[in-house]
Amino acid sequence: MFLICFFWGFTALNAVVFQVVTSNQQNIKKNITEKSRRWRAWEVMLGLFGLLFMLYAYNFFFGENGYRRQKQEALKIEYGEKRMLWRMSEKMTEQQMLTDMTLLANGDTALVCWICNIPLKVYREFVNGTAQPTRSTWVLTRFWYHMALVNGREWMQDSADELKSKAFIFWDKTDRLIQNDTLKDYRKEKLTDMEIKLNKTYPAKGKSSEKEFEEWKEEHSERRWLTLPGMS
Repeated sequence: MFLICFFWGFTALNAVVFQVVTSNQQNIKKNITEKSRRWRAWEVMLGLFGLLFMLYAYNFFFGENGYRRQKQEALKIEYGEKRMLWRMSEKMTEQQMLTDMTLLANGDTALVCWICNIPLKVYREFVNGTAQPTRSTWVLTRFWYHMALVNGREWMQDSADELKSKAFIFWDKTDRLIQNDTLKDYRKEKLTDMEIKLNKTYPAKGKSSEKEFEEWKEEHSERRWLTLPGMS
């Protein structure tokens, strides 16, 4: 009788253990399956997010109204303004350009002298019309004139602040800046190397300028202080 009871109890215990083990295995498989499904769902979501991000980034940089297009248009506007001012200054005198720059600088004559790299004494003589510049001086003024009018007074101030020395505006050296013959028309003299380079960079109105624009953009777009053409 004892053996029968023992056998019956042992059999029942085995059945319970088997059921528990089987249930645990099923739960483990179920958990693994659920985790696998969740991971696949996350993979799909991440893939879609990555695709949407790539589409957004492409449209932002290369779309019709994207950053790249807007930057290109802004550079074209800047180039067009500089081209117009450079060509306009062909008919301007030293006196006219310095006067315009002084108005832009709110009457700060020292700031104009720092930008144009001329002493105060020479500035006064040019503005008063008692002296005439050399061709190279006039061309340099044209260069800084069109730069100042495009970029504004803040650019003039920032550029002046970057100068290592500002004492040169008190110098009295005028030999290379003022021509001896005040009756001589400096605008009819031979073109300087710098002027030839800038005339090529900024073609006259009506001439194609796409190639020149690309060259200008590559050379100047990332600089504040520019290397003077023909002076390197």
